[in-house]
Amino acid sequence: TDHNQILLLFYLFNGNLTLPHRLNQLRSWIPLLNKNLNLNLNLNYRLIAPSLSDSWISGFTDAEGCFNVSIQQRSNTITGYRVILRFLLDQKNAESTLLFIRNLFGFGQVNLRKETINVYRYSNNSFKGLMSVSNYFIKFPLKTKKSTSFQKWSEVFNLILNKSHLVKDGLTKIRILAKEINLNNSLNNKTGSANIKSH
Repeated sequence: TDHNQILLLFYLFNGNLTLPHRLNQLRSWIPLLNKNLNLNLNLNYRLIAPSLSDSWISGFTDAEGCFNVSIQQRSNTITGYRVILRFLLDQKNAESTLLFIRNLFGFGQVNLRKETINVYRYSNNSFKGLMSVSNYFIKFPLKTKKSTSFQKWSEVFNLILNKSHLVKDGLTKIRILAKEINLNNSLNNKTGSANIKSH
């Protein structure tokens, strides 16, 4: 709340943001800072586009992302089950940013989440598309407890890559890992929350 510290943050953020609604929030600081510190600050409207060559998406995922594994019954498979891996990002008022991230990875879709106001979700469940997701997070590791989720998710990814999901023992191991990836979700629950307040 110290004005001088807020000013330092303003200088750090100004011209270095990615999300349009964060830019609007930063803009609301300017009148107060100009008044209280007798300044003439101006907003830099430039938005920085994330890439697969920097860690922005990793930090964004720490805050707004999720790794998910679900196991569904499917009669035309060897084991009678299908394993689905997903990488998800949710953010309010960020459709354009999520579409940009989708294009970076080359796979997935962005949709408005039901029962929300402007909360959009990027979902990637293509095994081929998840290869680039896996490579990205190996290069730019997560910093929060989601790093543990990613490690276990990666184990499942490699088990499927090695076709271990097609045998009973491999499927059993995947079931155990899937439950550990997110302790708040069972195999059948929807990942994430549509609660507007959480976004």
